[in-house]
Amino acid sequence: MIEDNIKDKINETLGINIFKNTREREYVDGRALFYYILRENFRYSFSRIGKICGRYGQEKNHATVLHALRDFEIRLKYNPKFNDIIDNLTEHGIRLTYLKYAKDNLNKLNERELKFLVKHLTQYDTRVKRKHHTRIQGVEKKSKKRTLQGVHR
Repeated sequence: MIEDNIKDKINETLGINIFKNTREREYVDGRALFYYILRENFRYSFSRIGKICGRYGQEKNHATVLHALRDFEIRLKYNPKFNDIIDNLTEHGIRLTYLKYAKDNLNKLNERELKFLVKHLTQYDTRVKRKHHTRIQGVEKKSKKRTLQGVHR
């Protein structure tokens, strides 16, 4: 499954098991990264992400996922490591996962249709990257505005 591949790639990159039952920062951030990728790249609902976590022994409710994502967007600004991981997963892992899924499960497609699918996914990948960088800029603007408000009070 796509989620398993993403989880495995994050675990490999961070050198941890993100679903270990702990609140240590690196594990919390790893899980939030997992939620972020599923939400931003696959448009999974908060509750669906929580149920997927249940397969790994840690079912979460939608509010937990939402809170983790809000907190994670701030962390993205200050930890370039996460941006690198997201870019790496988006560039290589997710595209390869799509292709593997297409080849394994859509074996009725001919070569021309597979090429069309690859082209579509590449365009989608570009849009996701653009949206990701735009979102980071938005977080930076909000942070700067809040900082300036705090200074002038």
